[in-house]
Amino acid sequence: MTTHLSLRALQRALQQANSDLERRVAERTAELALLNEELLATNRAHGRFVPTEMLDLLGRDRAVDVALGDHVQMEMTVLFSDMRGFAALTESMTPGESFAFINAYLGRLSPIVRRHGGFIDKYIGDAIMALFPGKAEDAVRAAVAMQQAVRQFSEERRSVGLPSIGMGIGIHTGSVMLGTIGEAERMEATVISDTVNQASRLERLAVRYGVAIVTRPSRSTSNASLI
Repeated sequence: MTTHLSLRALQRALQQANSDLERRVAERTAELALLNEELLATNRAHGRFVPTEMLDLLGRDRAVDVALGDHVQMEMTVLFSDMRGFAALTESMTPGESFAFINAYLGRLSPIVRRHGGFIDKYIGDAIMALFPGKAEDAVRAAVAMQQAVRQFSEERRSVGLPSIGMGIGIHTGSVMLGTIGEAERMEATVISDTVNQASRLERLAVRYGVAIVTRPSRSTSNASLI
């Protein structure tokens, strides 16, 4: 009888231990799932500030792997776009209205860049600096589609009595140095080269001559194209 009771006690203890183990495993699995979701959310948030395309070009899998001074030289097409008369447009707006306006504007243009094989390097107020690692034609097609989107946005604004808007775009292809600049506590990934300066100057030419797009495919091409 004593042996039988001892066996039953051991069986109950074993069942309790198994039950406790299953509970702990379930809790740990839930914790790991939550941590994984938080990690994915963090990676998505990082991707809004550091483009995954930039990480790929630098040969890094995660933003935390990027070090100050990481760089790579390559040929790339740089696109600059800038709204015409942005300061005058926002003079009568509240800060909240200005943010809503610029975000509505950028929200229409940025997806077009991605659809044509480019990615956003940075926003400079209402201006966009975008990079196209592939063909220069990708940037030109993106620019045409961006101008179409702005014209549609402008028509929508006019239909409700708001001022129309316009935009100039400059595009230049050449060698760039892509890498990280700044200091240990604050850095950003960007591109540095005369190609960037040339694209910015071409965008200003678009404004000066009242055209939509000014392109210069490469340094070897002396003449710019007006569209």
